[in-house]
Amino acid sequence: MVMLASVVRSRAASTPGCVKKLQGQLALVDMHEAGQEFVLVGDGGKITPLAARGVKPPKKDKDGNDVELGAVVELSCPTDPVTGQCSYIDSNDTALIRGAATPTAVGKPISQKLLVMIIDYSGTCGQAANLTEADARALYLGAAGDGSGGHALKFEQCSYGSFTINATAFTAIRALLGTAAFFDFSHYTYVLPPGYESICRWSGLALLPGKQTWLQTSSYGVRRWATVMQETIHNYGLWHSWQNGVEYEDASTSMGRGNACPNAAEISRMGWASPAASGGSLNATSMPAGAAVTFSLPATYLTGSGNYLRVRPNWLASYGSALTAKNVYIALRVGRVGDAALSTSYAPRVNVHEAAIAAPASAAQPKATGTPVLPQA
Repeated sequence: MVMLASVVRSRAASTPGCVKKLQGQLALVDMHEAGQEFVLVGDGGKITPLAARGVKPPKKDKDGNDVELGAVVELSCPTDPVTGQCSYIDSNDTALIRGAATPTAVGKPISQKLLVMIIDYSGTCGQAANLTEADARALYLGAAGDGSGGHALKFEQCSYGSFTINATAFTAIRALLGTAAFFDFSHYTYVLPPGYESICRWSGLALLPGKQTWLQTSSYGVRRWATVMQETIHNYGLWHSWQNGVEYEDASTSMGRGNACPNAAEISRMGWASPAASGGSLNATSMPAGAAVTFSLPATYLTGSGNYLRVRPNWLASYGSALTAKNVYIALRVGRVGDAALSTSYAPRVNVHEAAIAAPASAAQPKATGTPVLPQA
């Protein structure tokens, strides 16, 4: 510790600003077109921007431990005299307190206790809210307010009942809430006033991983179930889906630009679905070159049981490294139920996605990349 302190002081002597010590859970906010920003989340939920945009935390701490999103870390850093944020972060200044926990409860149902806070800045900067508590409840839980409709129904359909919004605990407010009541909830959504659409050029943001999401009051923000689902799933460690090398371009999933349930790679990682019998680890041994292997897959909208194949292409040199290895996921998509809005580019078709084998909390983005193909008769 003495040596670490002396290193920090020597750097501070040649760096403008001062040295500060921070501790919290490492998370990331994807600002979409504006880039990404790393933050630390304290025990009370306070979010502290870690560094100037573009400055990344080290991949290893001073003892060589992996520093991943979701890990609790302590660090010292020289700060920018204007912004007060870290101007750079070195491995020698970083200590891992606790490793990243698996953000999803694989095999266990999630009943999210959600607090929706409708922000009203009419008294400070003329930005009034126009979403009421009743509006928010209807959007999330449906007209009956019991979770049988709205965003809650889509979560239930896409997760095969594994992910629900707790209708009893769900609360939407426009007034202040006491500290004790605030911490009764598991997750928190902030809905911005309509005027912020022209200021913040995004429809939704989320901590990855974390408990907080931010949504615009717009048709593509809080009023669109796929946007709500994308930001919510970011909290559980999943990134955007890609197609043809373009982020968001995959319209087969809410994690891209689709009004559809997550793809096979994503429902697998969330623990919502299981592979077909003998189809969860296809490799060079179980699928030898030149040999036909046949499976019968149900459409993903029907069931989460046995609805995809996972290929581990261990015949590729890239599969020998965790940094480059990718699994391939194969599933049949049909435009029904949660996938009713799938275009004919994706349904009824066999969809093929590849995804990094790295854990969702890795600082390297594990992203799904998809390609639809016509099913064989």
